[in-house]
Parts: sequence; C-alpha cells; structure tokens
Amino acid sequence: MLAPWDDGSVVVMPPPPLPDRMTLLEDKVDALTGRVDVLAERVGNLEARTGDLTTEMRTGFRALEYQIRESEQRLRAGFKESIKESEEETRRQMRVLHEAVLENMAKLGEGRAS
Repeated sequence: MLAPWDDGSVVVMPPPPLPDRMTLLEDKVDALTGRVDVLAERVGNLEARTGDLTTEMRTGFRALEYQIRESEQRLRAGFKESIKESEEETRRQMRVLHEAVLENMAKLGEGRAS
C-alpha cells in the first residue's frame, strides 16, 4: 500500500502478515462456500419447480386438446344436422314448386282443350 505524505513523498507500507492474509482469505472462501450452498439449493428448487411446471403444462395442453376435439366434434355434428335440415327444407320447397308447375301445366292444358 502507498501512503502520501505532505511533502509529496510516498512511503511504501509493508503488506499484512501472511497469517492475517490467510485468515482473510479463509473468511472469504467460507462466505462464498455458504453462498454456493444456498445457490445450489435454490437451483435444485428451481429444477423441481420446472419439472412440476412442465408436468402441469403437459396436463393442461392435453386437457385443452381434448376440449378442442370435443368442440370440433360438436361443431361437425351441428353442421351435419344443419345441412340435413337445409336439404330437407330444400326438398320440401322443390316438391311444392313441382306441384305448382304440374298444376299450372294442367290449367294450361285445360285452357287449350277448350
């Protein structure tokens, strides 16, 4: 370490004794070891939670797929029923029109015969 003096000169300070430096270093390593242990535990917890989340998401997606399939089947059934009803109504209207045409043709035939 360097310490300035009033006259601008610099005095070189001797480094701390080796046992003091070793103690300081050991304290830092102990503190870091504790933090590493805490971090390792937290990472383990995150891994477990990630696994749980993955399982929950898979379950949720399966349920969603099932609901989508059910909805699709209901829609298809509804469309088929709607088409069937529409076809029946079209046939009914065609019969009515056909009968009307036959009646008109009969009337025209009667008009010519007279």
